Amino acid sequence: MLGNTTPFPVSKAIAGFLVRSQIVSGYPGIEINCYGTTDGKTPSNLITPLRMEQLNKDILLCLLPTMPAWIEFNQPMEAIGFGVDEGNLIYLRTVKVGELPLPGSIIQPELQQAIPFRGTSTVLDIQTLQIQVQQKLQGQLNNTDNLISPAEFVIQLLQAPEKMVFQNSTSA
Repeated sequence: MLGNTTPFPVSKAIAGFLVRSQIVSGYPGIEINCYGTTDGKTPSNLITPLRMEQLNKDILLCLLPTMPAWIEFNQPMEAIGFGVDEGNLIYLRTVKVGELPLPGSIIQPELQQAIPFRGTSTVLDIQTLQIQVQQKLQGQLNNTDNLISPAEFVIQLLQAPEKMVFQNSTSA
């Protein structure tokens, strides 16, 4: 609307937010969902944005017809991959089928494993990591010999897409 002197026709107040972050350029497929109500745990009443536009590489503008109670930023689903968390750690996950929590859930209280590297390089020592994870998961595997299967080992290294939620307590 740059250069337009005609007043913007607004019949009622609108809401919105501005995101200034490297997440805008770092995740071009990021999904942003806004909801009108929430019980504090689950959102409801999806709000359709009036406008959502990337103003430059790190700034995103979102205008909404009403004040949101819940704003959700979802990393694109294609972001699933292998990786480690900060500090070169993995958080071990459950692998036992038929028990709660479901396989793939992070073990509580958190059980961590440091990532071993080959010498002073940045190359992972997969064999050592497999042995260390197998030792930490004793009694929690799907077999009686307590050997970790390739599938159970891969579950430990998966990095799932993440979600960030912002709640507006004055709007609920």
